[in-house]
Amino acid sequence: MEEAGVIKGYQANLDRRMLGLDIIAFVHIRFSTHADHAPDDFEAVIAQLPEVLSCHKITGDADYVLQVLAEDLDSYGDFIEQVLRRQVGIASIQSSLALREVKTSSRIAIPKSIKD
Repeated sequence: MEEAGVIKGYQANLDRRMLGLDIIAFVHIRFSTHADHAPDDFEAVIAQLPEVLSCHKITGDADYVLQVLAEDLDSYGDFIEQVLRRQVGIASIQSSLALREVKTSSRIAIPKSIKD
């Protein structure tokens, strides 16, 4: 699987709370226009941010959804003000804070068609 490129790397699974990261936020970003390079520039910035666990371009009311970790509400607020609000072209930012983590995983089940 390594030679075929299916395995992209290895990682340690860390306890975010033991690292002081108590906030998980799901952030929906909507752009005012897609005619310029603002979304591409946004993606380049987001790809470099350690606070952002994942970023997906999505369908629906928003253009992107981010999963963001923060130490507390103050640091999350700083992230919104100092990073996201400074990105050109963003029309709206909507946050949903996780109340409880029911399941989290980065494991992917191997489809039966590949196992056979």
